[in-house]
Amino acid sequence: MPSAALASTSVDATDLLRDLTDLFENASVGLLILGPDGTVERANRAAHLLSGRPPGGSDTLARTAAAAVFAEADWIRLNVRLDQDGVVRGLRVALRQPEGDLRPALIDANVGGAGGGVIRVVVRPVFDRRPGGSADADRASWDQGVRTATAGPPRPSPAAPEPAVAAATERLRDFLENVPVSIHQVSPQGLMVRANREQLRVLGHDADPAGFLGQDATVFYPVPAELQLLAEAFLTGEMVSDYDAVALRADGRHLPVTVYTSPVAEPTEVASRCFLFLR
Repeated sequence: MPSAALASTSVDATDLLRDLTDLFENASVGLLILGPDGTVERANRAAHLLSGRPPGGSDTLARTAAAAVFAEADWIRLNVRLDQDGVVRGLRVALRQPEGDLRPALIDANVGGAGGGVIRVVVRPVFDRRPGGSADADRASWDQGVRTATAGPPRPSPAAPEPAVAAATERLRDFLENVPVSIHQVSPQGLMVRANREQLRVLGHDADPAGFLGQDATVFYPVPAELQLLAEAFLTGEMVSDYDAVALRADGRHLPVTVYTSPVAEPTEVASRCFLFLR
């Protein structure tokens, strides 16, 4: 896949679907594509972890109703917010576990696709940040769970006719390009080589993507201590979860963000998957 957008139509269809599948399946935050009624069309491995389902093998969340994934009141609240604003950022909800327990999570979501036919959802853990809380242990446990879940290749897609491959590719492309969370990928040389629309918009590079794409990734983290931690994680292939940092906008302003990043196991032109959430 060439530099610029996360998904380009000029790439070979098989390579494009493989790259999009890796970014979706192996992200260190939960990603869900829901139908208009909330039925799960597709959920990645981290989403399975958050909902207490096995992350490997068949997609056990597929065709699951929203009422089985979210606490009922939270599902209603999410839909009201989406109806009112079209987008939700950092909404605290509870995810239903198979045994009936509820796990707190934060959701960013919007509605889109052809005819507004999908709900794009990004969900992430809630860590205990109270004084004396167990946030560090929680993060370490989350990172280990994601590493274990994403250790193998994404489950193989069955052989499908070209129209089916194109449809699957377009669904992933639409999600990753248009979800209301900043996504970018860094090359093995440390350059920003891919970004979705939200990433470019939030950092003020939507009118001129060249100010972001192709640039040294270190430019966009102006706080030295934060940059050092993120750079070390990148160089050593470590995950970073729920890390508060500051990102640099095109106009020079500092933007508070929370960072989730994970390494690509076999880097080619990209070496990381990075998700930034507004604080």
